[in-house]
Amino acid sequence: MTLDADQLRKLISYADPYRVADALVGLPEPARRELAGAVREHLAGLDRRYDELRHEGPALLVAGAGCLPTAADVVTWLRRPELTWAWHQHSPFDHVVRVLRAPGRPAIATVARRFADRVRMSTLARQWPLAYALLNASGVGPRVSDPLVRGWVRYALPSDRPDVRWSDEWLPVMVPQVFEVEGVGADLREEGGTVLLDLSRQGRIDRADLLAGCLRRMRSGDRVTPMRHILSLHHRLEPDLDEIAAHHQEYLGVLSSAHAQVVETAQRALRALDDVGRLPPAALVEAGRVILLRPEKKLVRAQLGWLDRAAGRDPGQLPELVDALAVGLGNPAVDLAERALTVLARHLPAAGPAGGRTLRAAAAGLTGDLARQAYALLGMAPPAAVSGVDPVAADPGGWVDEPAPPPVGSIGELAGEVSRLRREGNDPVLLERVLAGLTHWFRIDRAGLVAALEPDAPPWSGQVWSVLRAVVGREDPEIHPAHLPVRSTPEPAPRAFLHRRLAELAAGFRADTAPPALLATPATVSGQVDPERLLGLLVAAERDGWQPGGADLTQALLRLPRDAARPGLRTAAAALRSPAGRRLHHWLDRGGLPDPLVDILAVLRRPCTHGGGSYHGYRCWCLDQPDGRLVTTVRPAAADWPVPPDLFTLPAGAAARSRAYGVYWAPDDLMLWPGVLPSHREVVAAHIQPYVTAAADRDRSGGTEALPALARCDGPFGPAMALCLAYGLAARRDADRLHTVDATVLLVGRGQFDGELLGRLLGELAGGGRVVLRRAVGALEEVSRSGAAAVWAVAAAALPTLLALSEPRPGTADLLALAAGTAAGTGIRREIPGLAEVAARTGGSRLVTEARRLSRTLSGS
Repeated sequence: MTLDADQLRKLISYADPYRVADALVGLPEPARRELAGAVREHLAGLDRRYDELRHEGPALLVAGAGCLPTAADVVTWLRRPELTWAWHQHSPFDHVVRVLRAPGRPAIATVARRFADRVRMSTLARQWPLAYALLNASGVGPRVSDPLVRGWVRYALPSDRPDVRWSDEWLPVMVPQVFEVEGVGADLREEGGTVLLDLSRQGRIDRADLLAGCLRRMRSGDRVTPMRHILSLHHRLEPDLDEIAAHHQEYLGVLSSAHAQVVETAQRALRALDDVGRLPPAALVEAGRVILLRPEKKLVRAQLGWLDRAAGRDPGQLPELVDALAVGLGNPAVDLAERALTVLARHLPAAGPAGGRTLRAAAAGLTGDLARQAYALLGMAPPAAVSGVDPVAADPGGWVDEPAPPPVGSIGELAGEVSRLRREGNDPVLLERVLAGLTHWFRIDRAGLVAALEPDAPPWSGQVWSVLRAVVGREDPEIHPAHLPVRSTPEPAPRAFLHRRLAELAAGFRADTAPPALLATPATVSGQVDPERLLGLLVAAERDGWQPGGADLTQALLRLPRDAARPGLRTAAAALRSPAGRRLHHWLDRGGLPDPLVDILAVLRRPCTHGGGSYHGYRCWCLDQPDGRLVTTVRPAAADWPVPPDLFTLPAGAAARSRAYGVYWAPDDLMLWPGVLPSHREVVAAHIQPYVTAAADRDRSGGTEALPALARCDGPFGPAMALCLAYGLAARRDADRLHTVDATVLLVGRGQFDGELLGRLLGELAGGGRVVLRRAVGALEEVSRSGAAAVWAVAAAALPTLLALSEPRPGTADLLALAAGTAAGTGIRREIPGLAEVAARTGGSRLVTEARRLSRTLSGS
């Protein structure tokens, strides 16, 4: 039989794997290998067109398996994703096996092993069925890897094919591995669990192995969905008391799981064992020590009830049980700690001197009203409260900004920094170091610089890379106006100024008029320039006859420290005669740039104009916006300053509504904005604030990553920064809240934090339902570890607004508990309007309970 390339292509186009396999098996091996090029060309000719590949993919897969010369070539071919789209319609596995068994073909066992070992979770649906077929047909048999185990659980275990499900070869190998692979529960599901239970009833699987496997996976942990199916299998196993007793140590280990349902399952099993007197006393004490510190109130309450009953049942266990109950006094939730103290008080007399010693040791680590109650139970007075001064804020004048890295020392180092800039383009310190290095080495060794940077100057769009292309002499790519982004709002002023400065520098490189040094290169990480260096460069410019760029000079002036207008510097600047020198003298002579006027404005959402809130039958996106937002406005304090006016002007009216509702995702270059005005934090905060807002009251991320950099800037703490923190502390995502916590701690440490201003804004936002209070309280708890007095000021300022509401906001009780803890830890006392009225209410709600606790803490009673 003969077969040429055209005939093979025609057979492939018929999309019949059977005919392709028949034709190739009938050829000698040399003739098959001669057709390998035609197979590859046919795939390339299809040009990855979905319709043709979907049609011809199975036949083409068989053709490659039958023609390619080596095992490595065959494995690579079988893994090509474009050839596996149609497996669910035409399974070519049997035909792949048939051509690989032909005389002269690469050993099918080698192909099977190599292919199976390269199966990955990302391609499991396409690769596992073929791997399974190859391993079985070659006689290699089961191979163990995480993807292969999960593939067997997902596809073979619930299969209706007896040769797959009951395979004596695969079953004993795979079942022991099922519970060792993370995420396997997602593949097991209810169907797989039913099969495992059926196999155990038929004696093909040991039931004890299934139970032990479930407990191992429950203890190891997993994601929520996989763990839910493992728990389901455990419940369906219905372990009896003998099995629980045999595994009680495993159940104790499960109590530390991150999943509350897993812990509840183990707690229920151990309690059932204790009810019949078969749980060792030490196990009960260990369970109490683990569970009483957990945050889940249902679990803690159940454990307290269990310990309470056990203490009354067996006086001999009382000392150990009292020790376990004392652990519960350290629960972060004060109401749970109080409940533990109540149970402890019930059994303290019977515990004798040992119980008293245990409670005294535990009380030494308590604060606030809980400590007062514990010491009262002992008949002792609590120790005096500690000082109300936070250690982190004790020396605000001692904070010193970190110096910027030294200049780039060689062209090779500069090339490395440029490569790093491609990955970390939003690092302001790195960007400034690269710009300064380009300017310096451009004058010293232009040819060497071009040779080093040529590989890193691709035709990318963007202002930063325009500078790099200008250095190496490449033209910027032309962009058709239709490809430019359409903006519903003006470009943010900090970004526009950054682009202006970079465009000026690129133009200087292209025209060979770039200055020998940049005036605006920062001396500190926050972005401030050294006034002495700036003066020295301007003196050198007059002496050597060069002029700095206008945007570079403006940026340098905007980066001057707030105390730059010193008498000696002003006198030296007065001697300058160049236009740039006169600008510096004028700037210093007037005492530097005055702080603009920043206010907060409440704006309402614009009414929907898309037909009564419906748009093509769907709820209009307009209605997904919050009803109201707070936004900052900025007015310059002086109108005659030679600075970009849009940086210092954010008006009210329609422009404010556009800022509040016209921004969405935080821009990529947001981290560069604080460096534009490092001595005027409030101005940059006003520009960044709308992006932080969206992270709190919409399902957005980002914006808060710039807040730590803002905290390192200088200037007064005002409404704009406070509003950024208020929204950032209540952000939806943990990462966004963490950035805000870092910024808050930095401000507290520098002594530039106004807790009362932040508290009033947080109370207004939470009271109006604009942010979720519980998120903010959780973030403030993190801040309190470094600045308890600062957090107390925030809570005390926010509570009056929240306590005055007729319907309390969720999280108000949490804020009351936080206030009580910080007040007790600092010794600060302050009357809170509305607190006494809430504390005097009847009932035992958590809001009233926490209000009473704070009231007792503030009164010292």
